Amino acid sequence: MAAVACRPAAAAARADADGRGAARVPARERSGRRDDGPDRDLDRPCDRVGPGERTQRAHGSHFFAARIDVVVVSHNHYDHLDRDSIESLARQPGGPPLFLVPLGIKAWMARLGVERVSELDWWEQHEHGGVEFHFTPTQHWSARGIRDRNRTLWGAWSVLGVDLHWFFSGDTGYSADFADTRRHFAERQTADRGGGFDVALIAVGACEPRWFMREQHVDPEEAVQIHLDLGAKRSVGVHWGTFQLSDEPLDHPIEALPLARARLGVSEDAFSLMAIGQSRRFARRPRQ
Repeated sequence: MAAVACRPAAAAARADADGRGAARVPARERSGRRDDGPDRDLDRPCDRVGPGERTQRAHGSHFFAARIDVVVVSHNHYDHLDRDSIESLARQPGGPPLFLVPLGIKAWMARLGVERVSELDWWEQHEHGGVEFHFTPTQHWSARGIRDRNRTLWGAWSVLGVDLHWFFSGDTGYSADFADTRRHFAERQTADRGGGFDVALIAVGACEPRWFMREQHVDPEEAVQIHLDLGAKRSVGVHWGTFQLSDEPLDHPIEALPLARARLGVSEDAFSLMAIGQSRRFARRPRQ
């Protein structure tokens, strides 16, 4: 999930993840399927099943200094679609943000009483405040219960504004989707029009053991390769240090990302990590 204040060169985001196998199912084959109802949706999974103990507190609207205009959701796993966070954001002063969600998730939001929701398929877009939000493919899967596997969609977000182009990977295994995304926006991101994504938020954690996780979660080296595939100017590693989802330590990316950058010839300035709660400013995109 990523929360956005639609202002020049301003974006704030956080992402966590869970996974038990990846899938590639044509998006429209999943659209229109029913979910398994609220009895299949464990709203507090950490108490029973799911990602386990959270090491960082969940953030709602109180975490952000500015009012949130748009929230993008990558998929429905509990650590990406948290009921408390959604309800807190929906109660923010000034009215709820617009929630942009993958196919199949709008019904879940409606059960919470959240109505300002737009549901997208892969390669569909929604414009808000002059900013384009494009939902793009990744390699992952979805489920919130035991009988709803892959009944809702998952994906990444490519967000194109006048002052900033940014990308949010959500959860993903490594695939050709990122090179495809770059090709899709190539005419919009030529050198004379400001170049590629100004910043990409790319998952770097919850990746071991590789024989089990590689189809659904990239490791730091694959994350750096995604940075290169996208042609991003800068990337920030996300999806680490919050839930103990896999075998590696929570702080694994701190040591592994520099090694991955060195192997692929990418500088620290081009791909780095941020501390929880840290803010960073990015230069405005040149006006066309």
